[in-house]
Amino acid sequence: FFRIDLNHLEEAKSISLTLRHLFARYADCLMAQVFQSVACGAAHSIEQRTARWLLAAVERTGVDAMTVTQEQLAVMLGVGRSYLSRVIRDL
Repeated sequence: FFRIDLNHLEEAKSISLTLRHLFARYADCLMAQVFQSVACGAAHSIEQRTARWLLAAVERTGVDAMTVTQEQLAVMLGVGRSYLSRVIRDL
């Protein structure tokens, strides 16, 4: 990884219009993902949200096995662990 001091990054952004646009596009995409996640939580069942989270994790990491506890996943999805355990069993 490459690290850059925040002040140097801000200076580079002030000099480069391309870099400013790149950061703006990144922020737009990130906000779109957040909005989609919020809408998904309101419109889909816990089974659908669990399946979506697991598929997204596999796609992002590129591995078929992850280390995440049922408790951690339950917290991320905003449900109880025992309820999530039943959902995972049924999946």
